[in-house]
Amino acid sequence: MTDDSENIKVGFIGCGRHSGLRLYPGMEEAGLDLIAVCDADPIKAQQRATRYAVPNVYSDWQAMCDNQSLDAVLAVTGPAGHYELGTQLLERGYHLFTEKPCSVTSDQADHLVQCAEASGKHMQIGFNYRYTMGVQRAVSMIENQQFADPAVISVRWWLGEPDTQRFMQHYVCHGLDLLHYVTPGGLTHLDPQKDLHIEYVHRDNFDWYVVTMRSVSGAIVVLELGPQMSGEGHYCRIDFTSVDGLLSVHDFTQVSHYETAPWGDLRTPDSKVYDGDRIWRTEPLLTRGSIWQTFGYAEELRRFRQAVQGTRKPEATVAEAAWGMHVMDHLVDQAKRKAI
Repeated sequence: MTDDSENIKVGFIGCGRHSGLRLYPGMEEAGLDLIAVCDADPIKAQQRATRYAVPNVYSDWQAMCDNQSLDAVLAVTGPAGHYELGTQLLERGYHLFTEKPCSVTSDQADHLVQCAEASGKHMQIGFNYRYTMGVQRAVSMIENQQFADPAVISVRWWLGEPDTQRFMQHYVCHGLDLLHYVTPGGLTHLDPQKDLHIEYVHRDNFDWYVVTMRSVSGAIVVLELGPQMSGEGHYCRIDFTSVDGLLSVHDFTQVSHYETAPWGDLRTPDSKVYDGDRIWRTEPLLTRGSIWQTFGYAEELRRFRQAVQGTRKPEATVAEAAWGMHVMDHLVDQAKRKAI
């Protein structure tokens, strides 16, 4: 087991815009020692290496792996590349981080799960919204019993686009992962074909869904999907309802606890006394700091490092991502049936 204070040596395959804005800037902060970068375009690779003072530059990922002593590899190339590179990198014995989606199809995702299990290595998928300040505060409040176990949990995800496939793979995957993550006990025990109730309508050239299911504790779990919002608008809300009232997370930064207590004829001498509502951090995410910090990118990389070192249980695993892809397959199938 490696000391948690130590960095790990990593190579990065992919020098595109997304990784440049959101992942590379937070790597040092996350404890990742970037010693090599690789891109099929050697100019992009050199530019990225120069920007972050990386000593080793490659246009061939296999040469990078052959020549460098790496603890892990990050591959951010798009879903087809995540699958193709992922199978080979796992076979080579590397811990692996890729962005979502982890593959093009759920069958490919299942194969990646098998490869990760066979190699004994951790493959983490980039579900950064888990690690935003609002989500972490709400989850911590429930875990620390500052808010009673929820009876109803809902994620309302409104960010997307009319293209159903892209809506699923680039946006719905985040809503599903958030719902799984914030539900005590998770949701991967559910069979996507049998354990979900789906309501669907196609209206105004968009897909609209409401999905309900049950958690291991019996709580009602709800996913609401509608791609009517852009990234500049209000696009996600997470609500927990319990005997302690409503705990709500707005766009990952504002957390509100709307207190509850008996009133009127329901009140008794020993009833809980209403103690007022509480709201934390109402500023938009982008006013809180850098994009890689406020949107959870640096934190997901830090947890990847810790999982590689063995100091933290692996999170956002490829098995969880594969479950989500099967759920998305079922959502698309239901839409096709209702369209006939």
